[in-house]
Amino acid sequence: MASFDPCSRPHLVGQGFVVVVVQFLNKLQHLNLSCCYKLKETPDLSGAPNLKTLYLEDCDKLNYIHPSLAHHKSLVVLNLSRCSMLKTLGEKLEMSSLKKLDLQECTSLRRVPEFGECMKQLSILTIGKIGKSKLPKTFVNLVGLSELNFINCDVTGVCLSHGCFVGVKKLELIECSWHSRFLYCFHSLESLTVDGLPESESISTLMGSLSQLTSLTSLTLEGCFDKSVEQTPYYDVAHLALLTDLDLSSNYFSRLPIKLPSSLRELHAEEGCDSLDASNVNDVISKACCAFAESSTQDPEDILQMWINVKEIPAWFDHQEQYNGVSISFPHNCPSTETVALALCFQFEIGRTYYKDESTTVTCNAEDAIRHLASRKSSDPPQLSPQAISHNNILLTLWC
Repeated sequence: MASFDPCSRPHLVGQGFVVVVVQFLNKLQHLNLSCCYKLKETPDLSGAPNLKTLYLEDCDKLNYIHPSLAHHKSLVVLNLSRCSMLKTLGEKLEMSSLKKLDLQECTSLRRVPEFGECMKQLSILTIGKIGKSKLPKTFVNLVGLSELNFINCDVTGVCLSHGCFVGVKKLELIECSWHSRFLYCFHSLESLTVDGLPESESISTLMGSLSQLTSLTSLTLEGCFDKSVEQTPYYDVAHLALLTDLDLSSNYFSRLPIKLPSSLRELHAEEGCDSLDASNVNDVISKACCAFAESSTQDPEDILQMWINVKEIPAWFDHQEQYNGVSISFPHNCPSTETVALALCFQFEIGRTYYKDESTTVTCNAEDAIRHLASRKSSDPPQLSPQAISHNNILLTLWC
């Protein structure tokens, strides 16, 4: 047996049985003990030297980790998320093969363990809601990190060694305490999510920190603007020349950034963006469309999409209709050197439930030219769950 999942054998679930299994299966590679609500201790894993993955998520009675886990040399994935009774993982982790570690919502954890110098393989780390625990100074030993997710954590004490985070491509700071200079360590960052600014920081200092992150392709800033709409500061992201995805949802502000990079392909300003100035939105949409038309590769898959919470479709859109279809004609004799751009804007009806598998289709000469324009994000997996529209959202799509 190379793997074991007690959830598939509910009549066998029990701590005693798990101990027997681990002690005698030295070929065991995958062990899933998730949702074993009566599990209080992990077994001695020295009897499973070839174990690759261990899932202990939602074991809410688990309060003791056997010391053999901290020194396991073959384990690649360890998930301890939502082990709310767990108080300690030991003094130091010496897991030379570990690549993914999830410590999300270990709310009773007294301290995050030290990280040994051998843990250079760890590439994905998630730490969230770990009580008052602070990150250890040996965090700098994790030189192989590529994805770092902090949720409701204090990262102000992290040693700001310039070489520590050089390989990190994705960073999430969700309701965390941190200093703006913390971002200066992430020179290779490609994706950044910030949800909520600490009291010591402002949107101005955050935007200043972003000037160093020239490799960003995806940026999400939620809950980062003050509650005073009238005092929305000037800001722009035009210097982020590689940025393709910008999400500014859940912000209480009046203006979108006027200057956007020509590389932008998705802009979101939806839920919570209830006070956007209509003239500002119209200006942003117009300039973004022009920038896209000038930079487009003329690839049919290359489109610009903007989801914005406003009440009306901009007036400069011709052929406006209130029903399910609209027909337009293109010029017949366009020179081959010219680009014809088509900008479409859809307004969603408040209160109606839209299903994620519903698609908007553009038909050209009786052939489908573009499908699924109204998908939430091109990078998201398909979803069939309904989405209730409670805001005056519009979707703008530009295609060359």
